[in-house]
Amino acid sequence: FRSLTITQAPTIASTSGNTQIQLGSDVTLSCNATGVPQPTIYWYKSTAAGETEDLGVQDCRYQIRNATTSDAGKYECIADNGTPPTAKAQIIVEALFAPSITLPHDSHNQELGKDTLIECIVESNPQGTIYWEKDGQRLEDGEKYQIFEWEVGSYKHNLAARVKSLTSEDFGEYKCYA
Repeated sequence: FRSLTITQAPTIASTSGNTQIQLGSDVTLSCNATGVPQPTIYWYKSTAAGETEDLGVQDCRYQIRNATTSDAGKYECIADNGTPPTAKAQIIVEALFAPSITLPHDSHNQELGKDTLIECIVESNPQGTIYWEKDGQRLEDGEKYQIFEWEVGSYKHNLAARVKSLTSEDFGEYKCYA
């Protein structure tokens, strides 16, 4: 006698879906597939350079332990059982963390009448409101101050304030808040 096997290409039945994680926590991504024969699930992650990294896991679950910002990104599960086409699903992982403030310079020396620039770098997700204060007063963009904010990397923003034409009242402590 002769036998014949009828196969079915894989399909993704369900995933854990996009998720948000707190830094330091654990999360399990899941990807369930059907097909005949039963598909194997492979896990990949998109890198910052736009390439795909093979995570070396062949299971319906991918575990992230003690999450860091580098664990955030686009994950892809691919189901393959040898019957084309393979099935794919994407899961986006977003890292959430409280603001961290860095001052590139912790003091400035400047002459009266000159402009000076103060800066802080804030890393957080989600990004909140960032601002400078002096003597309990928020610095506002205008005649005395020029405020700039720009992104300097994933989750990082730089906030700068140009203090124009320094007077003796401008000397003192400035605070960056996020």
